Amino acid sequence: MSVLENVADLARIVGNDEAVSVERRDAIYKLGKLGEVAAPAVPVLLKLLDNDLYTMNVITTLEYIGKPAAPALPELKAVLRSSASDDQRIAIVAAVWKIDDDPTPALELLPTIPVATYPPALALGVKTAVEIDRPDLIPFVLRALKSASGEVRCVAADALGTLGKHDRVAALRGLEEALVDKDDDMVRYRAGANWLKLGGKAATVVPIFDDILVSPFFKVTYQDEAFIRQKGMPIPPEVQLDLITLLGAIGPAAAPALRTLEILGADPSLNSTVEKAISRIRLR
Repeated sequence: MSVLENVADLARIVGNDEAVSVERRDAIYKLGKLGEVAAPAVPVLLKLLDNDLYTMNVITTLEYIGKPAAPALPELKAVLRSSASDDQRIAIVAAVWKIDDDPTPALELLPTIPVATYPPALALGVKTAVEIDRPDLIPFVLRALKSASGEVRCVAADALGTLGKHDRVAALRGLEEALVDKDDDMVRYRAGANWLKLGGKAATVVPIFDDILVSPFFKVTYQDEAFIRQKGMPIPPEVQLDLITLLGAIGPAAAPALRTLEILGADPSLNSTVEKAISRIRLR
């Protein structure tokens, strides 16, 4: 079966009012995975745009189709002006940007989005702000650092590392707050990495990185519609290795962390990375 035949078959399922919702949702998802070649399905997708069972699925698939989904823009923007939920509005902003390279809806909408918005939607808004790459969206990203979701705060910290080129002072101010995050070590790690990326004072992050490496790892997870602070989790290996590498890159100013690095060096899986870091710190 050719790709276009596959698109046609999936479009028939999407347009079949007799099909069960799971089948239609699966077909919409598969069309999105096909990307631009799914453009012939745009008209049938738009017929479900105002159906609450499928609205978010349709918006996401139109985003993945990208520029060939341009015929959907008027209807997407009409939904944006309606009483759509914040989740849907953020998804539309992301889709419009991918389809039309038009930052206007994002510039108008994102600054009004509440921090309490559903975390995956808020994270999508932050990622879209980074793609648009405009300094006027930095205040929105700074507000996202107040989200109860650790994942959103991590995304926001990474976003500031990119958008900080427009306003380094504002970005560093936000990252400085994230460096002392009380609930999530992943947030402190990402804030520290982006602090260094923007040229923040290295000595500021050394005790933070040291603490993350030696203390029980904390992370906020979303379970049963609530945010749970988990303590004593094993530190992700990739995070551990990156923290060691970052300390080595700091050089002599990371000397306070040498004892921790020496202890970690006893682990065969870390030994090589630790030796390189210690060598750079001691300038050997």
